[in-house]
Amino acid sequence: MIVRKSPRDMTATQRNAFIKAVVDLKNEMNSLSNGTVIGSYDQHVAVHIGVTGRIRQGTPVNFGDLDGGHGGPGFLPWHREFLLRFEKDLQRVSGNSDLAVPYWDWGDHDTTFNIIFQDNFLGKHQTGGQHNVTAARFATGGKWKLDRRVHVPMIIDLVIDPMATISDMGETLFREFRSRAAMPTRAKIEELLTIGLYDDFERTIEHGTVGNQRTHDYMHGWVGGTMGTHASPYDPIFLLNHAFIDRMWALWQALGHNGSSHYTSVASPPYGHGLRNPMWPWDGTARVKTVDRIEQVLPVFDPQDRREPRDVLDCKGLNYSYVDYARVKDILDNAIGQWKTDRGRAPRLAMRHGSMFKWNTKQNLLNATALGRRLIDPAMVGNGRGYETNLIVALLRGVQNFNRMPSGGPFLPISEIAEIAHWIDMGTPG
Repeated sequence: MIVRKSPRDMTATQRNAFIKAVVDLKNEMNSLSNGTVIGSYDQHVAVHIGVTGRIRQGTPVNFGDLDGGHGGPGFLPWHREFLLRFEKDLQRVSGNSDLAVPYWDWGDHDTTFNIIFQDNFLGKHQTGGQHNVTAARFATGGKWKLDRRVHVPMIIDLVIDPMATISDMGETLFREFRSRAAMPTRAKIEELLTIGLYDDFERTIEHGTVGNQRTHDYMHGWVGGTMGTHASPYDPIFLLNHAFIDRMWALWQALGHNGSSHYTSVASPPYGHGLRNPMWPWDGTARVKTVDRIEQVLPVFDPQDRREPRDVLDCKGLNYSYVDYARVKDILDNAIGQWKTDRGRAPRLAMRHGSMFKWNTKQNLLNATALGRRLIDPAMVGNGRGYETNLIVALLRGVQNFNRMPSGGPFLPISEIAEIAHWIDMGTPG
């Protein structure tokens, strides 16, 4: 099982391997049966554009149902599948089956500005208007030459008017950043995990709400430029952005919202967004249909290649996780470290809970007991029941009239509790 991590938890070698795979995929060229030559990375961009102007059974989908990957409950499953296919292509071109797409934690401003948006990774954060990316691997004149056929703004204009003129945006990646101060806060990100219903969670993380506007749509605009268009996957930050959105969904699921009963409750969702609707372009047809400008460069799909939202509700079944044991240990170690800082001494865990209360190794944690009970019941590992374990219940609710765990100890953010639950759900990788 691969583990997707924040760039802060990756070595420089791992970050470089990811970037190299991205660039190599961009420069891998394919010849199509119609004589068209296009890059493998470019075709992923074309799929993202095409889903906004798809055609079903030879005719355009009703305008209200047009977008199969945005603006409805299918936003999360469609992008989960899209990202997974992108990732598998990066693994293939790199020859590394363990290569994983990193995620961009919007609330981790230190990693954002000191690792992600630096020239040795994705290119520096610059304000003051539109600018071309000058990071060596994504610079003008380098190996990041964008295909004018798919480096276009909003292809939906062609659906409204097939005769419309859609200008391309050139061959250069460009951005128009907002300021550092405009980044989302950690508190607002934590709020997402307290939402109870899928439809509310999906709408908030995709579009934002009056009380929490700085989510998916906003972050595309925060980077701006290419990232602010339907060709947004041409900016590699797209991959990290959607990995974080997918991670937030996985953590939300780990808090007791997993399975099809926690998918949309909308009676008649747009075509492609329903639990059992095929998701375009993985809808069982060899030649998918969309607006002509994009259709000519799309890949040919296997008619047996059919995916529905219900197929991607469980990360474990897709063989990836966002948390490994090292991360769980860090969370617990930091919690105890904070307890010690607050009180000037370490908590007496063995005296309070018994000598089996340990997590210095993964096996210790899996065997640990507290107050005579297993922290992690083996029957609840790997099957979506991590939130039922004594460890997670105690962290969420407190024990023995204390509302913190360990007794009188540090408060853990809901996201960190969800990370541990997700780790249990994924079968405790690492």
